Amino acid sequence: MAITVSGSTINSNSDWTLRSNTSTTVETIRNNYAQGNQNTPAFCYHGNGGWRYFSTNTWNVMDNGRMGTWNGFQRASGGYGFTNGRYYAPVTGYYYFHCDFYQYNNDGGTNNYTHLLFGRNNGNGWAVGGRTPYIIHGHGGPRGGAQYPHGPNISAVMRLTQGQYCNIRIYHSSSGQARYHGNHSFFCGHLLD
Repeated sequence: MAITVSGSTINSNSDWTLRSNTSTTVETIRNNYAQGNQNTPAFCYHGNGGWRYFSTNTWNVMDNGRMGTWNGFQRASGGYGFTNGRYYAPVTGYYYFHCDFYQYNNDGGTNNYTHLLFGRNNGNGWAVGGRTPYIIHGHGGPRGGAQYPHGPNISAVMRLTQGQYCNIRIYHSSSGQARYHGNHSFFCGHLLD
């Protein structure tokens, strides 16, 4: 990145930090990813194909094998970005992630439930205090669990260092089978700072 001050150009390969005269950080401008820059890391992908089944009593990863081939767009560079159901952070920072799924609960039973969460580097406990921030879908409701749970989705803000990745993890109970439709499921996110 380069800036011009009084006719002189100053080059740098690292981030710029603007400070007040009291040394308080006012703004950080990321190398190649300045605020408002059209290169700010972002992505939006959807699954492909029809119904996808998953194993029960275990955490499943939503990768190409389970969602068909992911299709979509991204803005990232340097070999980072979205691949095989994972988003690799091109720069260190806080990222917003969201996913939404079209799910069918085969037996509609109240014990046939699903947990959704985002994993950092395929792990579960990335939140404050090592908590595992998952949610439950398809448990209770009309006719027990209801065969079409109301839009299973999850959102999170996660700090990633350059090269770490975020992926979607799904857990199914052992009492029944649930499936997801690849064409109607998506995963998106972007850098916040």
